[in-house]
Amino acid sequence: HIETRFEADGTGTLMTMRMTLPDAATRAAMLETGMAEGMEASYQRLEALGLAV
Repeated sequence: HIETRFEADGTGTLMTMRMTLPDAATRAAMLETGMAEGMEASYQRLEALGLAV
């Protein structure tokens, strides 16, 4: 289950994502794939695009 929230934060937007996983082993397996780093890189690119608009 993934819940994503967008909230006004000053002149920007705060995005909060919560992932609910079945167990710690699933979490560990997901983190080993480099998923967290890939998501962070994608969010940084989106932020840069948003600032350029």
